Amino acid sequence: MRSERLGPRRLALLSACLLGLAALMLVVSGCGGGTSLRGEITLEGADELSHIPSSRVVVQLRDVSLADASSIEIASREYDNVTTLPLEYELEWDEPLSDRNEYSVGARFYDSDGALIFINDTTFTVEPGDRRVDFYVIPV
Repeated sequence: MRSERLGPRRLALLSACLLGLAALMLVVSGCGGGTSLRGEITLEGADELSHIPSSRVVVQLRDVSLADASSIEIASREYDNVTTLPLEYELEWDEPLSDRNEYSVGARFYDSDGALIFINDTTFTVEPGDRRVDFYVIPV
């Protein structure tokens, strides 16, 4: 096997190509936003810590693009034994969000008997690239 040294011109060209490829990878990986979303859920109108009955909380990110069809779940996470608000949440998913679709985040709170006790009655929009969306819930 013959070993060749790269001349200065070839080395410079190879370096420029590698830098260009690295820059392209950074741009592509940033397109469409991230794959996680964080935020804080509060009780509507509450300015401080709110004590609530022990709850199971389901937080979801949904694709709400189709007007005449059910929304599609993108990510979901459950929190058990939640007794105070605000609640810090985090959702993770695999694929970047599309600029063509519309997304929203929301939560449902259930008591120990499984009855719905808090919900968001407002759409909280999530844009591709958003990393944090805070929202509130109201009693049912």
